[in-house]
Amino acid sequence: MTAFQPPRRLEIRGQIGPFRARIGYRLEPTDSGTTLRNAVDLGSSGPLTLVAPLLTSRVKHAVAANLDTLKQLLEA
Repeated sequence: MTAFQPPRRLEIRGQIGPFRARIGYRLEPTDSGTTLRNAVDLGSSGPLTLVAPLLTSRVKHAVAANLDTLKQLLEA
């Protein structure tokens, strides 16, 4: 964990396969509840640099799907 500011921000760094990853979450209050923002950054070197943007998109999509499932469970 590289940043933790309850109840607004969490950032973690680690590895996702061969990539160095930084994933961040921000919670922002709105009139109707809370908005969760997610950022993903995959670092790489060498030939992996060419596929990092494609994989970043896939990781973001997977995280968004998981968060949507969590939202539905919490609202049920």
